[in-house]
Amino acid sequence: MGAGFGLSEILGSLLVGGFSKLCLEYRNSYKGLAGKYYCFDKFGGLGIGIMKFKERFCVIVGCQKVLRSDNGSGLCKSHRTVVWKKFHADRKALHDKRYRDSHPEKMKILKKKWRASEKCRRYMHDYFESHKNDLGFKEKMCRYRKEHWREFSVYNMRWMHHNPDKVKLYRKNYARLHPEKISFKSKRRCIRLKSVLGSHTFEEWDKLRSLTVGVCPSCGRFVGIERLTEDHVVPVSRNGTDFIENIQPLCGSCNSRKRDKIVRFFYSPLSHDVSVMRDRTLRGLGDRKEVKT
Repeated sequence: MGAGFGLSEILGSLLVGGFSKLCLEYRNSYKGLAGKYYCFDKFGGLGIGIMKFKERFCVIVGCQKVLRSDNGSGLCKSHRTVVWKKFHADRKALHDKRYRDSHPEKMKILKKKWRASEKCRRYMHDYFESHKNDLGFKEKMCRYRKEHWREFSVYNMRWMHHNPDKVKLYRKNYARLHPEKISFKSKRRCIRLKSVLGSHTFEEWDKLRSLTVGVCPSCGRFVGIERLTEDHVVPVSRNGTDFIENIQPLCGSCNSRKRDKIVRFFYSPLSHDVSVMRDRTLRGLGDRKEVKT
């Protein structure tokens, strides 16, 4: 017997309220006990209900949920839902779409609430960390940012306005870790202020200077890739462009010695042969000067 029900109470309930009333009282008294349900057996042919506890667990390994009813599948409610979604994916997608279309305001509130939650931030962080090296993921994110550049711009400006301390700390750490990129950006800004035609990226400049293996094409000295500077074949003062085709890597001293002369240096990393070629085919930009090497 359970919950304080004795044989006399059972007989009294049968005589006063009937068998169904006893079942209801018994169920309510055990409503807070998780994982137990009741059944009734015949005893002595007199129709007296005797309560017995039975426990059946979900058949999924690791699931400790107790079945409250015999559904025939041996699965708890959550796992039955997972199995149904797996074998009825089309119906589930159609149902979700109809629900979203019929409740736009509610979905907007739920979406905003989800994005503001800590769980969403943790999920997005883990997802980006696990997929940041995937080529397809990078292309997808770049394409999405280009298509929604206005939204990203507004979001970034708002975030920077509300987090000035974080922005300051980020810029300080970025300048400490990437001094070459900071110098490159400052030079590009000076070039733009002079209204020079064309531009190039840091990746293009890094690829160009890596071809020299750190050797200056003008003097032939090894100075290291990091110490090579950008030189315009046709100087900016003589209507030269800022495209990567008009850029050559030189050491600091050779770059200063060249001044505003129009000369292109070529370097062969295989033979370590430095040669100078007077460029006579630069679209007639500026005067050509003879350079002795």
